[in-house]
Amino acid sequence: MNNIVTTFPTYRRSRFLDLFALLCPIFLFTEIELVGRLFLPELLLAMILPLLILTKGKLLLHPLPRTVIILGILWLGGQIITDLIRNTPFSDWSRGWAKISFLILNFSSIYLLLNNDMRRIVLFSLGFAIGGILDYFISPSEFLLLDPWKFGLHFSGMLIMALLLQWKKIIPFRILSVLFVVALGLFSFYLGTRSIGAVLIVSASYLLIYHQPKLRHWLGKNLSFGQIIVLVIVAALSVWGIITMYSKAASSGWLGENAQAKYYLQAKGDYGFFLGGRVEIIISSQAIINSPILGHGSWAKSSEYRSLLLSLREKGYEVSESAVEKNELIPTHSHLFGAWVEAGILGALFWGWLLIFIFRLLYNLFRLQSDLLPLFVISAMFAIWTILFSPFGAIGRLQWGFLITLFFTAMQFIHHQKPSQPQFTIQ
Repeated sequence: MNNIVTTFPTYRRSRFLDLFALLCPIFLFTEIELVGRLFLPELLLAMILPLLILTKGKLLLHPLPRTVIILGILWLGGQIITDLIRNTPFSDWSRGWAKISFLILNFSSIYLLLNNDMRRIVLFSLGFAIGGILDYFISPSEFLLLDPWKFGLHFSGMLIMALLLQWKKIIPFRILSVLFVVALGLFSFYLGTRSIGAVLIVSASYLLIYHQPKLRHWLGKNLSFGQIIVLVIVAALSVWGIITMYSKAASSGWLGENAQAKYYLQAKGDYGFFLGGRVEIIISSQAIINSPILGHGSWAKSSEYRSLLLSLREKGYEVSESAVEKNELIPTHSHLFGAWVEAGILGALFWGWLLIFIFRLLYNLFRLQSDLLPLFVISAMFAIWTILFSPFGAIGRLQWGFLITLFFTAMQFIHHQKPSQPQFTIQ
């Protein structure tokens, strides 16, 4: 095998990997029923992984990828121990173990494929965006048909937006990048997808600050403890302002009838509209308190927590009984809480470390000069929200393999950036 790799011309291998980076994620619409849902790109990434390891596998031994792989293995170990102790049935633990295993495999393959290569990052982003759109037209799920933007197309839209902002005709006009992101955020609000709208508005605010040289310089240097406190307060007030403005716009009907109805439905409960669409977090928090170290098992089930979810009706929230009558799954609406509930503290460790790393990245991005900055910023904001407030679905294995690679590459650019560093820009 080594002889095959060494004799295969380098330039041809590079061209082949460029093409693979574009085409692989396009096949998102193709699923295979094998220990749960498995996407064709995952099989393609697993098949190419041996070649990537033989050519540049040492990259996985670098501190950041090594840390993710170790934490992923610990998460898997915690899930295995939990399932053995809880006597989780095969149909559940097989899917639970496969979910974590394929996340590790996907990340390893994508990291070796895209690492520090701006061209392939752009190609993979474009392929992922096209794949998401084709999935809607070729093999949409029930949820995707119900709300296309919320349950799938938003990710393609954000990737296309980020790539568009690399266009040379847009780059010189910095305010345009901010306005485009704001426009997509308002479009998301209009469609009733509050979370994506907030992610994009916060991203636009970040880009606006970035384009202020003096403020960016101040944020890019080492801050004192007092300055960090001020920065946190300003960020908290900004988030509060966005929530307040959305509340006013939605309740007044400025974002359309659907957004208005959804706002009133989620705001009438005791906990306000912020948790109105994510009451599952209240249930998963109780499950974590009841068993903080050992999880409840893969696809954890309990009639106790289902009853607790239904009891939230008494607090004014709309909870569909039919949604929980079919099974007794402990409801979670968060990567962090979901992993904690299923695998215990080791599952939370993986997502907790990654969350802290993304916050560090956003702070350090003020020092980066790169045309890919909008892609880094929008992806980081999206990742923070997803870890805290979105369930970990099957497509997440591919998304996170790409996102983690993207974040590690951004951090590498920051640490090794040179004034003459080449840029890959859309012509």
